[in-house]
Amino acid sequence: MTARVAEERQRVYLPRWLWRWSSLRNPLTAVSAIAQVLDQRLDRGANIEPERLRACLTSIRNSATQTTNMVDQLLDYARLQLDRPLDLNR
Repeated sequence: MTARVAEERQRVYLPRWLWRWSSLRNPLTAVSAIAQVLDQRLDRGANIEPERLRACLTSIRNSATQTTNMVDQLLDYARLQLDRPLDLNR
């Protein structure tokens, strides 16, 4: 690959990289916010109903899954950029 082709690839794909990296903050922000709310309730001595706690844990799991999927996509993209094979069996 010539230097010019490599430069063109970077110019074309860089905005996607930046967008994907900034998108990682959304699910992580949700996890942080949920943890903060639960922590504040516990500090006030409030009981957390099992249904509420289960809903919070579900939201945390969903955010973790979303983040994992985004990281996997970024890693796949990096592998493609380095001409390395993708793991298609996940």
